[in-house]
Amino acid sequence: MVAASFGSAHAADLGVANQFNAFIFGSATTLGGHSDGAIAVGGAWNNSYESNQHNLGANLPGKNNIGILTGGALTAGSNAKVFAGSNAYLGGSVSGSLQMLGGGAVVNSSTSSIFSAQQAYSAAQSAAIRDASKQAIVIGDPNNINLNVSTNNLNGNRRTYEVQASQLSSLSTFNISGMTAADTLIIDVVGTSVNWGWQVNATYKDKILWNFKDATSILVQQRNFDGAILAPLANIDQRNNIQGSVIANTWNTTGAPELHFGNQFQFTGDAYEPVPEPATMAVLALGLGAVARRRRKA
Repeated sequence: MVAASFGSAHAADLGVANQFNAFIFGSATTLGGHSDGAIAVGGAWNNSYESNQHNLGANLPGKNNIGILTGGALTAGSNAKVFAGSNAYLGGSVSGSLQMLGGGAVVNSSTSSIFSAQQAYSAAQSAAIRDASKQAIVIGDPNNINLNVSTNNLNGNRRTYEVQASQLSSLSTFNISGMTAADTLIIDVVGTSVNWGWQVNATYKDKILWNFKDATSILVQQRNFDGAILAPLANIDQRNNIQGSVIANTWNTTGAPELHFGNQFQFTGDAYEPVPEPATMAVLALGLGAVARRRRKA
């Protein structure tokens, strides 16, 4: 299983993770909250969380209507629920009581190659965004930041910008104008620590991608987060709602924050295609070889 092929001519999405409300490579501790869509956690998951409330399950070869996908041990707390008759594909051990609402199945299934391939894809995609030509977001009035994306033609309809992580902590209103349905707004955030404080006003939030290549910690507490998060190295400390896809290394929730997905928030833009490193190519080759062997046996 591979996340997606590199170097394809079509518009680039976020790989396999594009189908998931959250795709986490390492561990997660979610002791409250719910997601609209499917959740994937590659490491140990301490889970008291309501997953896939809006029947937005993911589909992979041999795995259909996924509500949750795990690679490590799952500790199911009192509120660990999988909604909408979606299925739980579990690659590790399970303790506690996982509530399957609507008749979904619990399936023991190998998942490690899915997580390793997506992690390689996301890291390469994040690096490709960092290497792209960008305009700086100019902070004039710190309370109201206005960005007309139609003036940025460096990369065609990929309207690509750069901002420092430290600037995101102020309680600012971020007003986006000049954006059409054909555009993708990509914002590359430079810095290792993020304390999110912006309120995003935009018509097409499903076409906004925030790239946190350097970030190791992202706190979402002061305001809702709008747009897709690509943060391959980061821990997401979620205490407020995130309206979009989340790709991260680890994830924790405090209180009962929500993950929103679907027509308004699932990423539908054109991200940069990853440029694979040799090690990434080796991972992909192994994945493709495994797929070919399964097909021959079938």
